[in-house]
Amino acid sequence: MTGKNTFRFGLMICTVAGLCSAIVSLQACAPVVVAGAATGAMVSSDRRTAGTILDDKTMELKVRNRIAQDKAVADKMHVNVAVFNKTVLLTGEVPSEPLRDQVIAWAGGVEGVKQVYNALELANPTEYKSRNFDAYLSSKVRGRLTGKPEFDVSHVKIISENAVIYLMGVVKNSEADAAATYASEVDGVKRVVKVFEYLD
Repeated sequence: MTGKNTFRFGLMICTVAGLCSAIVSLQACAPVVVAGAATGAMVSSDRRTAGTILDDKTMELKVRNRIAQDKAVADKMHVNVAVFNKTVLLTGEVPSEPLRDQVIAWAGGVEGVKQVYNALELANPTEYKSRNFDAYLSSKVRGRLTGKPEFDVSHVKIISENAVIYLMGVVKNSEADAAATYASEVDGVKRVVKVFEYLD
């Protein structure tokens, strides 16, 4: 246990139709946040069809390209885009609410996107040393999750932003809980946010 204080955290969930709701937290060692729940069917070892995997990569590229199109805007912010099973996760920093809303709209406007999870902070972009640490932290979390009997790490997508770990994937509730617990135990992790689609 890390001994970190726990607290409630809200993550805005924006559907393509524009409806948003705040989801509050469930904590472990580092705080663990439940970002949402959905149901689906197991399809393969990756739990996505080959077509969906390709769609996810295409959507991620399209969202990134749309954000980068406006250089004057792109230079003012730092936005990470992750897509899993047609769900978009936006993390990073933007300087204003109107710009944040514009980024969310851009992501939701990409054909095929099912929903957008907004975890963008209203702040100045993080420095490169912070982003380098995030890359290091993601690798540490992946190492911590690898080889565990409760789940297959290949079912979990790991994103780190400013020492907050976001976990995506199509999993069972027990797998989600185990993955979040292991991730929360990694030194340097401030908080774990579960952005999973659930099979049960």
